[in-house]
Amino acid sequence: MKILLAIFLLLPSLSWGQMTDEDFHYKSVYVCGELFNDVNSWDRFDQSAFDVETIQFINFDGKGNVVVEWGFNYYKSWEKTTHPHTFRSNGGVYSLDVKKIGGDTFVMNLTIDSRNFKFGGTSAEFMYYQMIFDRKHKRFEALLFEDDTWSVPIKNFSKVGKCLLQHKVP
Repeated sequence: MKILLAIFLLLPSLSWGQMTDEDFHYKSVYVCGELFNDVNSWDRFDQSAFDVETIQFINFDGKGNVVVEWGFNYYKSWEKTTHPHTFRSNGGVYSLDVKKIGGDTFVMNLTIDSRNFKFGGTSAEFMYYQMIFDRKHKRFEALLFEDDTWSVPIKNFSKVGKCLLQHKVP
């Protein structure tokens, strides 16, 4: 009887309530990048391909889920995303861990596991980015770290800039 009760109580937690891509509907979108330090508006049709690859879109759904689009890569807070290994991209498994500090600051740890493909010019198979996003002041800072302890930043990679509220659903 106890086994049946345990199965009855455990089964819904395994199948119901899981976040899926179909469940995600953005409520607000911020576009961030160093190029916004000089402008107060953004239109993707006015940007070069390089600019589009270097900016970040931060999508919030209002339920605590986040999608970060950085270049052509997607990082989702509820699951790992797998990209194929192609000529233009190493591919791999992309993940996002988000911690909210206070009401408007988010620490986002973005990880790329390249699945044994080396990143160009390095011996690294993993990349660890940390982006701190301040929604109130519309600012961000991004650092690249050596490992998943997020304690030793790589000195030649640091991005700091302005963010613009691109869209907000009422």
